[in-house]
Amino acid sequence: WQRMRVEPGWEAAVESRLRDRIHALELTGAEALQALLSDPPPAKLTVFTASNEVPHNVGNRRPLLSLVRSDDAAVRAVLGDWLAGCFAVEGTPSSADASALAPGEWLINRDGHQFSRNGVSFHAPDVSDSGILARQREIETLQQRVDT
Repeated sequence: WQRMRVEPGWEAAVESRLRDRIHALELTGAEALQALLSDPPPAKLTVFTASNEVPHNVGNRRPLLSLVRSDDAAVRAVLGDWLAGCFAVEGTPSSADASALAPGEWLINRDGHQFSRNGVSFHAPDVSDSGILARQREIETLQQRVDT
């Protein structure tokens, strides 16, 4: 989460999709992944490996990924993977919009509710992570004020 920025007002949507992945750790090689697979940690953990491939935009929908920026190529690539098939919507999408989704695609609104072809996952903030991206933005804004 420290290496990405989200468009204001869309923090809950991105957090709801990333969930545990928001604390993902980057592995620096296949050996590190193999070590974790051989001796798993005693707690929940999400990891990613570096790649520079980012998926392209799909049709006229607004990809959730388009609301997230990172100067780090590895973070951009993994976010592209994790947010693939996720599209930002305002409010509650119509049943026609949801039924037009392909399997594995999601419409996600500002509140973080996720709509698929056949259902809805209602977002509730995780106490330990709720607002982490909004707090990051506030800290950066306050730091800029202090610096000026």
